[in-house]
Amino acid sequence: MKRLNMVFVMALTVLLGSLAFAQTVKVTFIANTSTVPDTLWPDKAVVQARGDTSPLTWNGSTGVNFTNIGGDYWTANAEFPANDTIYYKFFTNATSALGDNENKGWEQNSTDPSGNRVLITGTTDIVVPVQFVNGTASNKPADFKPWGTADSIAIWVRVNMQGWQAFNPATDMIGVRGGASPGYLGNISWGHTMFLKKEDQHGNGGSRQYNADNFYSGVILLPRDSVTVGQKVEYKFVIATADPNADPKTWESINNRSVVISAGKTDTTILWDWFNKVRPVPFVGADTLNLTFRVDLSKAIQTRGYKTGDTIIVSTGWNGSGRDAAGNSPVRTVLTKKGFTNVYEGQQQIIAALNGALYYQYYVVKEAQDIRESFYNFDYTGSDNSLAERRMIKPDAVTMAIEDIEVSSTSARRMPTFRNLSVLSRAVKVTWTCDLRPAYYTTLLGDTLFDIQGTDHITNSGMVYTSGLMMNGPATGGWTTWGQTLRDDAPKVMWDDGTHGDAVSGDHIYTVQIQYAPDSTGSKKFVGQEFKFGIKGGDNEGGKGGFGNNHYENIDDTQAEVTINSQFGSINPKYYRGWDYNTQTQTGVEQLGGIPVVYAARPELPEPLQPEHHDHVLRAERRQRDPDGVQRPRPEAGDARQRSGGSGQLQGRL
Repeated sequence: MKRLNMVFVMALTVLLGSLAFAQTVKVTFIANTSTVPDTLWPDKAVVQARGDTSPLTWNGSTGVNFTNIGGDYWTANAEFPANDTIYYKFFTNATSALGDNENKGWEQNSTDPSGNRVLITGTTDIVVPVQFVNGTASNKPADFKPWGTADSIAIWVRVNMQGWQAFNPATDMIGVRGGASPGYLGNISWGHTMFLKKEDQHGNGGSRQYNADNFYSGVILLPRDSVTVGQKVEYKFVIATADPNADPKTWESINNRSVVISAGKTDTTILWDWFNKVRPVPFVGADTLNLTFRVDLSKAIQTRGYKTGDTIIVSTGWNGSGRDAAGNSPVRTVLTKKGFTNVYEGQQQIIAALNGALYYQYYVVKEAQDIRESFYNFDYTGSDNSLAERRMIKPDAVTMAIEDIEVSSTSARRMPTFRNLSVLSRAVKVTWTCDLRPAYYTTLLGDTLFDIQGTDHITNSGMVYTSGLMMNGPATGGWTTWGQTLRDDAPKVMWDDGTHGDAVSGDHIYTVQIQYAPDSTGSKKFVGQEFKFGIKGGDNEGGKGGFGNNHYENIDDTQAEVTINSQFGSINPKYYRGWDYNTQTQTGVEQLGGIPVVYAARPELPEPLQPEHHDHVLRAERRQRDPDGVQRPRPEAGDARQRSGGSGQLQGRL
């Protein structure tokens, strides 16, 4: 009997020990925050699970705090009672879970009757599959995904537009281009815009600590058999019109974004980022300024960028340099016509910093669309490409007038011009000319014209008139790869031999003729045209600091044949120190054999050159378009598509 009791006690001990071992289980959570419309940075944000079972609590002191493991992915471990039901919710906050922020971050309800997430434990450890935090506008199942069900590899992308002040959500659309060239890779293409959707405000009213209108998101879908593990898929965000095949209004100027196909070809999300990586700029300034803006639109009218019935506005305070009394920035003011002149004027009261930089810009409003002036600040020395495209004044008095009325094509106070985005009303043959003398006289002074997309540098004046000149860009039917490919593209070769519409042989004014029509494909159907020149076919016109600038001209479609004259290098005239773009004459003194030589001006040309009209768009990565007129990313060497503009390291695409 004694022995039997001992056996029973031992068995009971083993059983109780087993039950004690199974009293708790370890649970690993993985949360994805890509569905929260807030600026959750991995190194700053707070992500928690709160609930009814220890170590969970329903307040900020909960014991389950998540750690970021890359991008939108966060993880946490906790021990819970075995064979139990746990109710919980996710909590996120961009900065803190304490004080006033303690309850500003609850996710929206789940579809469970309790409104919570439900975890049922057993007797073994659990790894809960990835759960998306519900920052949407409606209740969602605990296992919801932002892209729903997809047979392809799903890649969720998001972009924040808050820092891109030129974006107009009323008229602009946000999209993605990328993948492969020339065709599609899944649902994306370099020649077609996949539109993103503006995100809804957070479904939990107390969690709306950020304006979700700044976020745009969508899913890239890639067929599994079209990609390989380790392959890099590249893309860029674009600002576009409603036509997915139309040329985007703005490309990101950074290197291509990319995602690497993971082992198992699993779905993933890409951490949100600012458009073009431009963050919002905090406002600095405390002086109340009374400004009068006065602008002469004579040149804009002459070049068909402005007409009666259009609205002209000035937009002031870019880059956080000014705001109005209500805190709005930039400040928009409609300008009104002064009598029977082409001068328009308006007043603004703005809070800014006296003697500090105040950035502003003129816009034409046509059919509810803002068209920014074609402007580049040739005196800008900073590194912010977007600011180089803004006008700037340093107000030295609380009441002052700002006048942009000069005829000069190089002055910071020059009259504005605007690109005409209308479709041509008729077929037009355009004779394009380019005065190549600025390149000659500048290289004669010892400067080099660097080819930033190849090796076709122009190192001396002897190369200028002997290497040939080519025209590139949408005005020619699309961007062609610079270098040999462009040299071999006969319709883009310019002539100075009295043929192909060239007026005078050997005068260093090069010519090419191109036909345009309203039924043309791509950009050749529009009044406003974009282009660039290259000696020996190289991308060498921009000069230091101006590689991303392109020419913009409007075609006069009231005639069947027109001539548009340009000067080589006028997109960055300060670099071409051997040439005066206003007088169209050579400048400078060069020592030849110890004898100072002053170069004389060229004789009057048979047809007077018209002033240059250009837009200047700095881009750290070149823009490219195929013959259909749509922009592309930079191709690898040997590809027949190439964009122009910008500086810096370029990434190739797939």
